[in-house]
Amino acid sequence: MQAWIGEALRAAPSSGVVSTTTLPLCITRNRVSVGYGLVLLVANQDRKVQVFNASSRRKKIAGVSAVALALVVGIQGGPAIAQGQGTDSSYEVIRLNDSQPIIDQDMFADRGVSDEGANINGPSLIRVPDWISPDDRAHPSAEYYLYFGDHDGSYIRMAWAQDLTGPWTLHDIGSNVPEGQRGVLDNGGRDTDVGNGIVIEENHFSSPDVHVDNENQRIVMYFHSGSSTFFNGNEQNSQYSWVTTSPHGLDFNGNIEPVRLGTSYFRVFDHGDELYAFNNSSRPSRALDADNPWRPTDDYYDGSTIPSLWETHPEALTQDPIGDNLGLSREELRVRHTAVHVEGNELQVFYTRRGDSPERVLMSTVDLSVGDWENWDFSFPPAEILQPVSGWEGGQFEPSPSETSAAPENVNQLRDPYIFEDEDGSLYLLYAGGGEDAIGIAALSSPRQDIDVLEPTGDAYVRGGEHANTNFGDADTVQIKQGNVDDFFRRTYLNFNLDDISDVDAAVLRLYATRSRDDVPVTLYATSNDWNEDSITWNSAPSLGTPIATVEMGPEGQWYEWDVTSYLEGTEGQSVSFVLYDESGENSTVRFSSREGSAAPELKILQND
Repeated sequence: MQAWIGEALRAAPSSGVVSTTTLPLCITRNRVSVGYGLVLLVANQDRKVQVFNASSRRKKIAGVSAVALALVVGIQGGPAIAQGQGTDSSYEVIRLNDSQPIIDQDMFADRGVSDEGANINGPSLIRVPDWISPDDRAHPSAEYYLYFGDHDGSYIRMAWAQDLTGPWTLHDIGSNVPEGQRGVLDNGGRDTDVGNGIVIEENHFSSPDVHVDNENQRIVMYFHSGSSTFFNGNEQNSQYSWVTTSPHGLDFNGNIEPVRLGTSYFRVFDHGDELYAFNNSSRPSRALDADNPWRPTDDYYDGSTIPSLWETHPEALTQDPIGDNLGLSREELRVRHTAVHVEGNELQVFYTRRGDSPERVLMSTVDLSVGDWENWDFSFPPAEILQPVSGWEGGQFEPSPSETSAAPENVNQLRDPYIFEDEDGSLYLLYAGGGEDAIGIAALSSPRQDIDVLEPTGDAYVRGGEHANTNFGDADTVQIKQGNVDDFFRRTYLNFNLDDISDVDAAVLRLYATRSRDDVPVTLYATSNDWNEDSITWNSAPSLGTPIATVEMGPEGQWYEWDVTSYLEGTEGQSVSFVLYDESGENSTVRFSSREGSAAPELKILQND
């Protein structure tokens, strides 16, 4: 006997996991199955949950306790199901720069220092303030400085650009730049004496968090050091956050304040009269004196070791919701690196999690209007912001739970989010892709930036051979295939109406793969609008036009994107059609959800006001 229930998730009620979702629920004796897109959860009588890919292969993905339902669904890209109060805030997001990175390893290779570009992470972006004259900038035309690190690097990198999407130019990086003078802060392969008995052992400088201090006309950079610091000869073996300043943002050497602020990966923000930081632990920090945040207390140097100058939140604010809602330890799932953005009385915390599969950008919020930081509550489940897609971000690789430390090569991971608000209020997300291979940039929806998400007015696939006169317009998938037999040939047609679009600053076509095969190249072509979803067949379909973009397929159960920015320029207010086709002849079927399926194709378009 089966009963389909669309209101409450009643799997393993003694676990305390309750949902008010409207996902379909199937109960058969002692088994409960929840279907969402391509994810199937199965809970049996001993409250163990098995997760399957709901494709024809029904591949088992994980086996965890029933209390971890939210994590399992979240890991596979579906909605989280858990106790706790989630956030009502979220963003539409669209990749910029034709979906290509703005900082990559080739830039270092071109300077003759390939090894220094092997790991790229931790972006922090500022607009160069007007009080820095053109002569005092990295280049007279420089409008933006992008600081970033290497997971194990000995110096902080910087690149400059006139426009956000570039081209970006590395600053003081190359085979002609001596050790100790690279980038903007370089330990030169030597211990760094910062004064007052404090010596930072030669290890690495990384994770810059850079701010413009307009009042004092200086650039402030928080960063962290490697695993050993000495105070009067006594070793303290941990990674710490420090702060340094520069008058023009080009040289921070020699200005490190002789105080350790807290643990590593500080991301600093102010609210009210206080100065706070999220970091790589689960506990936020707060300056003792927001007006003099680096001034040591009278007894700061009295002990045999130096303490954290900033006070630490009494609770594990980012980790406790994971344990409380999912029953998972810090070793199983942990917030990695954070980015912060304050919107009124709401703190938005963007982050990735070590242990997610794939690791991707999420967002939780904190209501700052509650006042005392001991009353802060980290929202859960998080909102999903950005997942890796095929290409440099690694979406073509099979996802696996990410691990601690530096990312390996060829991984399906995003890391190190950073939120930049430009002077006109436009919001941007920067992030590391392919683990830590390159840095990308995306626009976030804001009052200054509209991101329209259009569904197709028609979509259908056509098939050759004996099906050449058959219409598949009402199918819940669209398909692509080519082999050595006419009957195998399939193409996908999509049409979108741009009547309400007046400007195209960026655009991507997105489809959700329900069946895929690694390394299959799927090319997007332009075509005419001379077809209709209800009648199109192989014999009546318009021919292929200009090729627009090609994407290499990888795992099923995720979104794939084709950048169509250049093609859509000048098409505002019109109707446009596309064809997806694989000309490799590998006889591999690729299926995407159609607009009649569970995840309709999307055309995302950025319009700047």
